[in-house]
Amino acid sequence: MSTRYEVLERQTERAAVKAHHSQALINGLAPDPREWEWDGTVTDAGPGAATAPDGPRCACGHPIRFVFPLTRSRDGATSRVGSTCITHYADIDPATTQAKQNKLAALQEEMKKREKQARQATEQAEVNAYRAEHERLYDLAEERYSWYAKRGIHAPRKLWEVARSNYYHVARVCCKKYVRAKSYVKWYKVQSELLREALREDEKVRSRGMGY
Repeated sequence: MSTRYEVLERQTERAAVKAHHSQALINGLAPDPREWEWDGTVTDAGPGAATAPDGPRCACGHPIRFVFPLTRSRDGATSRVGSTCITHYADIDPATTQAKQNKLAALQEEMKKREKQARQATEQAEVNAYRAEHERLYDLAEERYSWYAKRGIHAPRKLWEVARSNYYHVARVCCKKYVRAKSYVKWYKVQSELLREALREDEKVRSRGMGY
């Protein structure tokens, strides 16, 4: 089942294609495609016409094989369209096309907004994951330091430095105000590594029977 974002993405893509094609026809049959008339004839330019570098092209700019000639009665100007554009060129209203382009611009703006929201959600999830791991390490360091303190035993130096010393300024929660999520991630990475070093040193002490 498609999400609202996926539906919006498809709508934007379709609207972009239609708007581009309509505008191309308006440019080719300026100022108004509805002024042009087809005389009812069609010419087959041959199987390779649509791929030939010098082959015929529709007023919209696409290479074509079947040529449908158009005439503008007010000045005798001539043009041509292919088998696709002949079915709808006369229904293209420049004002309506402009309205569609405005709608497309609104859809594209909504897409940017949703992409930004999705990116921010992903970044926040990453920050939350690093914060949760940091808090776990911090609480564990506090628990181990408390064990030494309650028994009047000097804790390993690194454990003391992260738990009580102001030397590293290790905190459980980041109190700084960053603009970018990756700055928070960097903060938690640095702080967590200090805690890991302290806990590794404590593991060595305990492995020698001097701790827990």
